[in-house]
Amino acid sequence: MTFKTAGSDLNHCLSRPQEVCHCLETLGSRSQCFDVLQNGICKNLTGLAVVPDSMAAGLLRAVARLLDLSFLPSEPLLRFLSRCCLSLLSLLLTLQQDTASENNHKREAVWGACVAALSSIPRLLRLVLQSLRVRDLCEEELPQLAQILSLLLQHTALRNHMLANATLLQHIIQDLTRYCRGESKEQWMTDLLYCYSVTMATHRGNLGLRDIY
Repeated sequence: MTFKTAGSDLNHCLSRPQEVCHCLETLGSRSQCFDVLQNGICKNLTGLAVVPDSMAAGLLRAVARLLDLSFLPSEPLLRFLSRCCLSLLSLLLTLQQDTASENNHKREAVWGACVAALSSIPRLLRLVLQSLRVRDLCEEELPQLAQILSLLLQHTALRNHMLANATLLQHIIQDLTRYCRGESKEQWMTDLLYCYSVTMATHRGNLGLRDIY
């Protein structure tokens, strides 16, 4: 969905959508501003197969900034943003493996954009989770899926939204455990189960690891 751009281009690409947001905010109500942004994205971007990662991050921040709670984002926009989120979360895992200092800012910017959008639009988080279909993945992709879930579970701003999708989340983890049986589980699965149990311990139903098996 996204292709990687140089870290030096990130600030420039992130600033453009924010400049657009600032201009829109001077023109009318937030719902009108969001409608203009939504129409622009749907008309010009949703049909693209790939977009720069910096553009995807900028769009997520712009949508989170202009969103009016009284305005329901369209389904095409949400599906486009969910693809952007998934692609950026995958990129984030790659960036975390690269300890080069020049990637620090890009990691923070990418993660911040994803959290801003996912915490502002609960429906978007649900679409992202619904797209995590274990059976459609090859064995090499399973650790990445588990690591993405662990990231989402650990962030305070997303915790209530993850709890709201507890049933869907549980089904995903159940599918993952079927592919990770044996005397010793992979570390990525152990980490995910720990994050899941800690998060779900705050749930009224006190869902725990026993509910997965």
